[in-house]
Amino acid sequence: MKKLFKTFAAVALIGSISFLSSCDKVCDEGYEGDDCKTQIRAKFLGAWQGPETCTVGSDNYTLTIAASSTDVLKITLTNVYGSSFVATATVSGSSFTVANQNVGATVNVQGSGSVNGNALTFTYTINDGTNSNSCTFNGTKL
Repeated sequence: MKKLFKTFAAVALIGSISFLSSCDKVCDEGYEGDDCKTQIRAKFLGAWQGPETCTVGSDNYTLTIAASSTDVLKITLTNVYGSSFVATATVSGSSFTVANQNVGATVNVQGSGSVNGNALTFTYTINDGTNSNSCTFNGTKL
């Protein structure tokens, strides 16, 4: 009986180890990668140069994205609309969302974007209280 119990215990232990090693690791919020040490927002950070097409007008400029100091899931976008506007966004996977927010005296912005390798797309609406302009910025990482 003892021999049967030892054999059963050994099989159960080996099965448990195999089961645990085959599980996918769940990273803490805001992190990804095999070791869960890469911040999800890392892929967005840096300077992005490219054209922007709006309902009214077009431009070509550099958009800079930096890590927010307040939250691992937040980034700041500087030079939105080719102006000195700074917006805060929340990242999720390969996309980000800019909730409606004030970026200037009477100027609000809201939109979303995504990154695919070295290409960033940011589609947003900017509104000064009187006029609204919808824009799409397509940047390449510098």
